Amino acid sequence: MSTWWQVRISGGEAMYAAQAAQAAFAVADRMERLMSRFRDDSEISAIAGLPDGGRRRIPKELFDCLFLAREMEALTGGAFDIRTAAGISRDALPRWRLEAAEREILVDSGSCRLDLGAIAKGFTLDRMAEELAEWEISSCLLMSSGSSILAGDPPSGEEGWRVRLGEGEVAREVLLAGRAIGTSGTAMRGSHIIDSATGDASCRHCRSWAMSGSAAEADALSTAWMNMDWDQIAECCARRPDIGAVIIDHGGETRSAGTLSEF
Repeated sequence: MSTWWQVRISGGEAMYAAQAAQAAFAVADRMERLMSRFRDDSEISAIAGLPDGGRRRIPKELFDCLFLAREMEALTGGAFDIRTAAGISRDALPRWRLEAAEREILVDSGSCRLDLGAIAKGFTLDRMAEELAEWEISSCLLMSSGSSILAGDPPSGEEGWRVRLGEGEVAREVLLAGRAIGTSGTAMRGSHIIDSATGDASCRHCRSWAMSGSAAEADALSTAWMNMDWDQIAECCARRPDIGAVIIDHGGETRSAGTLSEF
């Protein structure tokens, strides 16, 4: 992770909203301690040190995130895979599984270096929104690193939170309410997304957006879209009518499917 977080709250008393926002940031700090591969003391780093046949009982939040990652892997036919690493083909990736009864992760083979960078930000936003709900705050906009956005109820009198996506000629403004958007692309960091099938840099599209009611799903799917042909993306959206996709190819053409296809 190692990123920034932003909380916007609409309505209510200012001091109460500030306290609620601090509680939400505390959730982000906890998720960082669990899921960041940049911390030697994180749970995800401990998992990376497990030997073949090793197992580890893990906190519920991390278990839930890993479980969702597996669901996204299945939904996208492996285009999203938290085992992905540069230069390593799918056949050489580590093998692991979850045991729900004991809330454990088991490593069957290989060095289990899992990278949650494409799902943990969104997962954290979902947990932050849950924390705000405990404070009875539903009108909020949560963001991480500019690539993961989760909107709650809109401000009073508005249809949604105004969110600007993209830059330059391809920039769009959308009204977002009760939905999340994840963004992936090469504009800011170059070809940093790895194709899970080959271990090479992903090169199918220039940029992608994914929409879902879950920020974690939107986060994961925007990465998956970069590794999928358009027909595969459209088929995925057809199976899940609550999600959506927008991609810009290297020729500048925009395609969209599913939710928010009017983008």
